[in-house]
Amino acid sequence: MTNPIRLPAPGSSIKAGSIYISTDKIFHHPEIINRWKQGTLVPPVTVEIHLTERCNNSCYYCQYPKSLSSMTLKDFDIILGKLSRAGTKAIILSGGGEPTLHPGCARAIRMIAKHQMDSGLITNLLQGNDQLFKSILRHCTWCRISLDASTPDVYRQIRGTAGFSEVIKNIRRLVEIKTQLGSTTTIGLQSVINKHNLQDVLDEINLASRLGVDYIQIRPVETMPGERMKYSKAQYIRIMDQLERSSPLEHPCFKIIRSNKWDIINPFLKKRLHGFSFCHAYMMIAAIDVHGDYYVCCHQIETRNKQLCFGNAINEPIATIMSRRQKIIKNLDMKKCYLECRASNINRCLESLKKPVPHENFL
Repeated sequence: MTNPIRLPAPGSSIKAGSIYISTDKIFHHPEIINRWKQGTLVPPVTVEIHLTERCNNSCYYCQYPKSLSSMTLKDFDIILGKLSRAGTKAIILSGGGEPTLHPGCARAIRMIAKHQMDSGLITNLLQGNDQLFKSILRHCTWCRISLDASTPDVYRQIRGTAGFSEVIKNIRRLVEIKTQLGSTTTIGLQSVINKHNLQDVLDEINLASRLGVDYIQIRPVETMPGERMKYSKAQYIRIMDQLERSSPLEHPCFKIIRSNKWDIINPFLKKRLHGFSFCHAYMMIAAIDVHGDYYVCCHQIETRNKQLCFGNAINEPIATIMSRRQKIIKNLDMKKCYLECRASNINRCLESLKKPVPHENFL
């Protein structure tokens, strides 16, 4: 079967490329790359922290364990201090659970700024108030809202709650306050395309363009190596066709981002491979759960995989945790890693740097 339509350029915004979610940010950290190539310890550049395991959505595709557990702000401050001193540049508040359900979420955002690190927030924005929104817009580099739908019915099918109208109201208020404050915080939406919203892609992009956000990212459901493909060829074509037809909605203040995960999660491919042999990025990213346990990435928190937990960031020095990473990462089984994750493109870049290049000095 051949593909009858012209597909968007792989791994980028429909037209101009993504200025927010790019694949080569690692090259903006040459000192980290140099230390990595020399085999010395590298501090994590970006760390994802889960403030809580409570959630007010029940997304059918979510794999994270849920509980009433939350991190205290005292412990959060301890972790931030250690990471900042180690050289970490940015903190992502995500889940796990829904970070805005933590009663100290607004304060947590301000605490990251106090420790002189950048911050990003991943949220469903079902809950919020002006105090929280102002903290986000004064201190966060970006805020990404998981929406997945353009109607209440589709939202309920995917996210297990009737909160669509409340979320839309909160997005509008966040954008309104951004204008009032003259904030430079990037506000984006994300949609995970699945069996409930396959036909909804164009409508979601239309909605995003009217809400005044900076971008919308369209991405697939995570897939494991050897797992049955979640999209038929006909469904994939339908998704890509909607993305292509949405391109006239783009303008300098609104981008449509086709996730590079579609390059691998593609039913037209005969083989779906990671494109790298090892997780080279394990030193440069990390994820910390509500108990302070420091994992190689957020996907290991999903399964509570203690074999890939480097230690506890509340009770132990970060230097001790960092020193364990080279030994513990040997427990990583790539067959149990999603085909595409936040580190995938970093890993491809780093692996390419390990290979000798003929005539390397001739650019």
